Amino acid sequence: MGGGGPIKQSRHDEHPQVTPWSSAPFRWFFAAQTISVTGSALAPIALAFGVLQTRGLKSHLGLILAVQSTALIVFLLYGGAIADRWRRGAVLIGSNVASGLVQVALGIGLAAWAGHLEVVLALAAASGFCTAFTLPATRGILPELVRSEALRSANSALSTSRNLAKVVGPSLAGGLAATIGGGPTLVIDGVSYLVAAVLMTPLGLGTRRESRQAIWHDLRDGFATFIGLRWAVVVVVSFGVTNAILGAAWLTLGPLIADDNFGEAGWGAVMSVRAVGLLVMGVVMYRLAVRRMLAFGQVMASLFAVQLVALGLHAPLAVLLVASLVGGLGSAAFAITWDTALQTYVPEGRLSRVAAFDNVVSFAAV
Repeated sequence: MGGGGPIKQSRHDEHPQVTPWSSAPFRWFFAAQTISVTGSALAPIALAFGVLQTRGLKSHLGLILAVQSTALIVFLLYGGAIADRWRRGAVLIGSNVASGLVQVALGIGLAAWAGHLEVVLALAAASGFCTAFTLPATRGILPELVRSEALRSANSALSTSRNLAKVVGPSLAGGLAATIGGGPTLVIDGVSYLVAAVLMTPLGLGTRRESRQAIWHDLRDGFATFIGLRWAVVVVVSFGVTNAILGAAWLTLGPLIADDNFGEAGWGAVMSVRAVGLLVMGVVMYRLAVRRMLAFGQVMASLFAVQLVALGLHAPLAVLLVASLVGGLGSAAFAITWDTALQTYVPEGRLSRVAAFDNVVSFAAV
């Protein structure tokens, strides 16, 4: 749909009894994603410890992360065009294999190449490059795996898996990095990508899309589709602003405010409670069918403000804990309904490109 007209009720609200688990491809995809996102949850802490444990690179951690993020943003649109042009399953298999090899090389090489920053930077850029192909294909493949009426439930299940990995992953990564080192922990992350690629092998057998035009024309067509969906543009731009605010106020100033008021342990509790909200809403959204899905998601997204207001007013820890829980509930509801809306109303052949534009705005803002 385009032009900003009213969003119609989708078919998945008419058949809430249909579940994604009846689809064998979705079951393979879910298993692969669960393993992959668990490994990815290890990566940030593993990389930080791996660099800090390497004397020659301690002062370069920020540069390594910047190179990785820049490569991701630069190539995301190209990754979206490739995912729309080729079999998304094949793209995911290839990008997961490449990501696995890069992470293994990075984990092994942190110590071996401590005196060669350029090698580590090249691997960090390669990691961002691979992720730029993984994300659009991941967001675009779901309509190929489940019936349209099961999209919301499928997104809810995947959201719950991702958020559970975010809860478990950092603690697991910290324990592994402290015992075996950050580099070997990155190797484990790399292996998780390779296992995910094997599990997704059945997904690479879909029909190949034919495109006789240059990749530049695919990018232009994807942008035209995105701009034509005025409701999508409004949401993407508004949440680009929201992400910038969250990155500055919540992720940066939050720990500083916490340190002045209730300490590091209190801030850890706040972040943990927010994660609980994410998990709870993922479970709720699996069953909750709403008539105006996108509108519901936007209303729930406004709950982000509750935690920011509580933080800005230096509310007592108990109040901030409740506000953080509410913010987590709203965040999960928005993410699930937003992905479902894109998968329902964006043409399937342009879905990964539109999702890539969404990702570029979000990551650039952060």
